[in-house]
Amino acid sequence: MTPTMLILCPKCKTQLSVPRGTTQCKCSVCGQLINIEDVDATRVTQMQSAVPPGASMGQPFAGSSPQPQPQMPQQPYPYQQQKSSNTTLIAILVALLAAIVGAGVAYFFIHQDKSEASAETQASAVVHDTVMQTQTIVHEVPVQTTSQPQAQATPPRSASGQGLYPFASTRRLSASELQAYSAWDLKIMRNEIYARHGYIFQTADMKNYFNSQSWYRPVSRNVKLTSIEQANVATIQRVEATK
Repeated sequence: MTPTMLILCPKCKTQLSVPRGTTQCKCSVCGQLINIEDVDATRVTQMQSAVPPGASMGQPFAGSSPQPQPQMPQQPYPYQQQKSSNTTLIAILVALLAAIVGAGVAYFFIHQDKSEASAETQASAVVHDTVMQTQTIVHEVPVQTTSQPQAQATPPRSASGQGLYPFASTRRLSASELQAYSAWDLKIMRNEIYARHGYIFQTADMKNYFNSQSWYRPVSRNVKLTSIEQANVATIQRVEATK
């Protein structure tokens, strides 16, 4: 076969195949008369000579290798998208659960600390109240619950100024000599010991009785007895218990 060469029409840009050695040709598309010397020409192989005249430069001819197609980005499959969504949702739930648990633990420790502090404060207050009550009742007069006889509703006043039984503060009393007195007399005798020191009575019957005595002067609930008076109070209580 005759070797050919390819030229490009300067007017319509059509690729033309002409025999080698040709000096002038006419474009088969636009009819433009072309001087071969004025345009670039390329020798082509025998296979390329089969390109039909009038083929465009941008159009592939028979026997040419196909141009590679651009690859499109691969889209994830639906199940992959669902798996990714599930993973994100699980991560959010785990973080939320961890935050809730952390808040619960913090609240527990804070509440426990407050409870312990409140318990300590209450315990301290109870101990303080107990001590104060103990100190208050140290000198409380033990009073029998025997009701006052109706016959002695108005007790006589003492002419001596020291009560009816002043000897209970000056000498030791025996249980045998106290047997002759009634339960009410013993009760008055025992409480007169405290009244002579200005003890402030709390029970209604003793308060009324001693407030009616001109010699009685209430001073305090904390009074100090002598050793003789303490021994007589204990003896009188034992005899009172048998009445």
